[in-house]
Amino acid sequence: MLYGEELFFFEASAEGGSPINMNAGVAAVYTRPINRPILVRSFGYRVTTGFNYNVVNKQGVVSLYQYPKGSSANKVLLASMNLQDALAANFVALCKVANIPPDTNPAGVGPALIYVGDELVIEVSVQATGGTYIAGAFQPFIGYHNRGYSEGNEPLLVDLTPAIVGV
Repeated sequence: MLYGEELFFFEASAEGGSPINMNAGVAAVYTRPINRPILVRSFGYRVTTGFNYNVVNKQGVVSLYQYPKGSSANKVLLASMNLQDALAANFVALCKVANIPPDTNPAGVGPALIYVGDELVIEVSVQATGGTYIAGAFQPFIGYHNRGYSEGNEPLLVDLTPAIVGV
C-alpha cells in the first residue's frame, strides 16, 4: 500500500450474502457494481466453515474479474486463487492483485483500474471435487482504494453539483 492510501473492502457478508459452499459449481458468486473510480489491491475469502476435501480430485479455484461497463462479454481476469484444503473457520485467504498505481497519471491504465459502471465479479472458475465429500463454506471480499480521475476518463460519471451563486 502506498503512503496516504486508505484501504476499503467490499464484503459479501456485510451486504447480507450467504456463505458459499466450497464445492459450488462454476458460476459468479459475488458481484459488486462500481459507482466511483477505484484501484483494486486484493481479493479473498473468509472461511466460515472449515475446508475439508475427503480426497482432492480437483482443487477449487476462485477468480476476480472486471466486467467493463457491467458486461461479461469482455471480462478481464485480475487474479485467481485456490480454495485451499484444511483451512479452519475464520481463516482469511488473500490474493494480491497486480496493478500499476495511477497516482501520477489518473488517465493511466493499469490492470486493476476500475471505472464507474464496471462490475467486479468473483467467480468459482474451477469447481472443487474430491472423494466422497467436500465440506466447507466461505465469504468473499475485495480490497480497494479510491483513486483520482478526470471526468473525461469517466464517461458514466456525471457531475450534477449545482452552481453556487454569490460565492
